[in-house]
Amino acid sequence: MSVDTSYKHENKNFRGVGSYGDIQVRDRKMYVVPTPYALADGTAHARTLILPADQDPGEGFVCVGDLRRREVDEVVVAYQFDLKTNVLTTQTEPNPGRGREHPFKAWRLDDDPGGPVTLKTPVRRADRATGGRSRARRRVAVQATVQKS
Repeated sequence: MSVDTSYKHENKNFRGVGSYGDIQVRDRKMYVVPTPYALADGTAHARTLILPADQDPGEGFVCVGDLRRREVDEVVVAYQFDLKTNVLTTQTEPNPGRGREHPFKAWRLDDDPGGPVTLKTPVRRADRATGGRSRARRRVAVQATVQKS
């Protein structure tokens, strides 16, 4: 989930690609958001509810984890795809909320089994499309905010 709710998603398109100029290109954004299984340990095979720390799930729940997520330093504000080279490049800007922590709590029904829930350490892998920035960092940056160029 993104802390920025101001972005308005719009699909765009244009015609003119190909030898006859009749191919349409559609810019249909696809957001790949990590699941709780990718973000936290202790969620597999157990019904787990993760909420912002200030929200109470109600009676019958027990807290099984205190989680904190920190906003990234830079956010993606634009991207470009080169049809000749198949290169995807991104443009970033400083994140106004950089470093800000957001607290969450993991909850389970009081009679559900399972151990504690903790955040995983992000895996940092270089990715050619982002000039060596980690895939985890890029994913979080896109989640944090996406703005039209």
